[in-house]
Amino acid sequence: MSLATRLLERLVVFSLGWWVLSEGEASSWVFGIPFALLASSSEHAPQHVCRPAAARNLLIDALRFVAIAMVVLTHVLNLRWEFKELPLAAETVRAMMAFNMPLFAFVSGYVNRGLERDGPWRFVRSKALALLVPYYAWIIVEMPLRRVALADAPERLLRAAFDPKAAFQMWFLLVLFYAFALLALSRLVSRSEWWFGGVALAVGLLPLVWEPDSNLIVRLCWLYPFVVGGYLVARHRESCRRFDDVAAVVGLVAFPLLLASGLDGAPYRLAIGAAGSAALWALLRWMPQAVLTRLAWAGAKSLGVYGGQMVLLPFLIVGAGWPGAFTSWALVTAAALALTMALERFAVTRAIFLGQWPKPTRNRGAAAAA
Repeated sequence: MSLATRLLERLVVFSLGWWVLSEGEASSWVFGIPFALLASSSEHAPQHVCRPAAARNLLIDALRFVAIAMVVLTHVLNLRWEFKELPLAAETVRAMMAFNMPLFAFVSGYVNRGLERDGPWRFVRSKALALLVPYYAWIIVEMPLRRVALADAPERLLRAAFDPKAAFQMWFLLVLFYAFALLALSRLVSRSEWWFGGVALAVGLLPLVWEPDSNLIVRLCWLYPFVVGGYLVARHRESCRRFDDVAAVVGLVAFPLLLASGLDGAPYRLAIGAAGSAALWALLRWMPQAVLTRLAWAGAKSLGVYGGQMVLLPFLIVGAGWPGAFTSWALVTAAALALTMALERFAVTRAIFLGQWPKPTRNRGAAAAA
């Protein structure tokens, strides 16, 4: 990292930390202290925070950022009444919500290939560390902002294990963990990809024959097919590559038609989620490499942005009209990225809030003897 980049980073982070600290609220210290620590640190960011850009899939990381950017904009538009009443605000939110979480689920399935390497049980354990620990950490941080009484906190944390509604806006991490657990369970029964696909389709269409009372099951039925879809596409990426252009055209044509149709139900949600994801995949594939690289850098920090944006939203909503909405979106996104950079500085915060646990390494002597 160049000296100019480091100075700019520290200036932005220190300014944001000072602004938050100057609010004078007790909760502000929770957010201001990490920024101040980052700004005052003389050490460079550790090189193992994330893999080098060459080792990552730029398109996948860029998709992550666009998806999380849509999540932030959705929350901005829904948080303030004046923004909800803006022209086309409801239509914008509906369009983004039709596919942003299915896209996240697809990408999550695409990049997680540890099931074959680690086996079902170790795979589920690793997902518990990577997803459930940050899930509960961000819930605990957000509870004071939501004015949850201390006496009610244990009951809420217990309920959050099975009820996404108890998790504020962190519900996706819980649903994703159960989706991976179901994928591992399917793997115990059979390794056939037809089996994986069949189970995913059955889960996705389950609401047609049974209306579950559990919000967790409803969201799992919605997103599980996309997790499995990403998992299967990653296993056959070279074979699927020949269909990229076809999928792009179909997605770009089908998404606006499905959005305008006014349909509802499980098949519609699966179709529009797939069409929107394919359309965005196509648009990003045609972007210049320089733009894609910058989006991918931010996309690699999507979990931190996802958790941090709900903590920072109440402090960074400014202005009115669409200019105010987009300014608030830019402020929240930039602040959440800065917060993620602060959390990446320390091993304990990387693990607890970002799910980035140290990789277990084999003893060299034992490995050589083996």
